[in-house]
Amino acid sequence: MTTRRTTAIRLTAAAFAALVACSCTPQPYRFTDHESFVRPGIAPATYKRAAVLYIGYAFGSSALQKDVAATDADAQMNRMESDNRAADVALYSNALINALASRGVQMIERNKINDLVREQGLIQQELVDLSDVDKIKHLGKLLKVDLLVRGTLVAEQGGWYVTPKNAPYYVALTGLSVTGVDTRTGQVVWVDTMYLAQRITTQQLRSQPAQSGTLSVMQIIDEMVARFLAGGAQ
Repeated sequence: MTTRRTTAIRLTAAAFAALVACSCTPQPYRFTDHESFVRPGIAPATYKRAAVLYIGYAFGSSALQKDVAATDADAQMNRMESDNRAADVALYSNALINALASRGVQMIERNKINDLVREQGLIQQELVDLSDVDKIKHLGKLLKVDLLVRGTLVAEQGGWYVTPKNAPYYVALTGLSVTGVDTRTGQVVWVDTMYLAQRITTQQLRSQPAQSGTLSVMQIIDEMVARFLAGGAQ
């Protein structure tokens, strides 16, 4: 599995490099690679109630800490970045909820999970610890769900480039990992990591202003959920 993941990352990096190395009129380009696991013997379609803990960041922190030596401008920038990432966490988490709900899975509302956090004296970081079997089973009973899902954004970068003929284009690389745990057994039953590299032209942006890294993540989420509920087909 590690070898496959390394290969996937190398392929994605190569695709990203190819996207940037555009010496002619830029053309739209989309490259995806994924590695998925569905535990043998389980039937994904049998999961009827689920809760999404949230989609967080593997890099940096969604709650930036102020550096004691930071200037006022630095502190303001940190607060803006923290606010932006908090908004992304909510947006991507809702996208995961919607992707599951649209395929017939009954989802627990986010405010109910937040209420549980307060009532039980839990903190969000503890809630996403999927390695504690007893805690997973306990949360499953409290939320009355049979599946807990957590997502992690593992790569998010992009930027504008120009060809030698000064034709502009945007390049984006997005990577997301999703983990699902059966609350009845405490076992991980679903892991999916997917990378998307794409070149977006100015023509696309004019015709589809929504083309962005945000849209890329939402597309990845939808594909992951569809793949899982189909039984993890490659």
